[in-house]
Amino acid sequence: MDNKQHQSIRVFTHRAFAVFITLLLISEARTAYAGEGLQKIAQQGKTSQQNTTGSEAIKLTKEGLELFKKGTPESLIAARKKFESALILWRKLENKEAEAQIIAFIAQIYSDLGETQKALQYNKQALPLYRALGDKRQEAVTLNNIAGAYNNLGEKHKALQFLKQALPLRRAVDDKGGEAVTLNNIGQIYSDLG
Repeated sequence: MDNKQHQSIRVFTHRAFAVFITLLLISEARTAYAGEGLQKIAQQGKTSQQNTTGSEAIKLTKEGLELFKKGTPESLIAARKKFESALILWRKLENKEAEAQIIAFIAQIYSDLGETQKALQYNKQALPLYRALGDKRQEAVTLNNIAGAYNNLGEKHKALQFLKQALPLRRAVDDKGGEAVTLNNIGQIYSDLG
């Protein structure tokens, strides 16, 4: 590898790290492992095409995150478009971690915009990815989000099924805060059911 390629990969790694830090600042539940996927792409960047695609994926992700943080309906819609474009590139790069994380962000945007069915569809896409990755923490978060969507749709029993799947995962990763949230959600549904 010549010096120019080495420098290009180093710059790419620094960009991936900057995006990782940005992701962590938004939400632990949505971003805990997203940066690892970005760093793997940086380390795998052997060809200029991969570098170009990876750089563009990071750029779109970063722009989407900035828009997401604003939280207005307009900025959320714009963020979703950036994430959808980034998702195509992460899939092309075969980065399942980044793919799952971007899908989770799109699901959250739909949820924030009150589009529960769309949020549910995207969370259901993220779930098998997190399972395949063995990411129990994000799997539990996604199960909780699916339960929330079913709850909002009035399907309390389905919501309860997903929460009961999330609870042992929260315990397995020693996520006390997440466990408390899940237990609270289970209690609320039982209360709603009388």
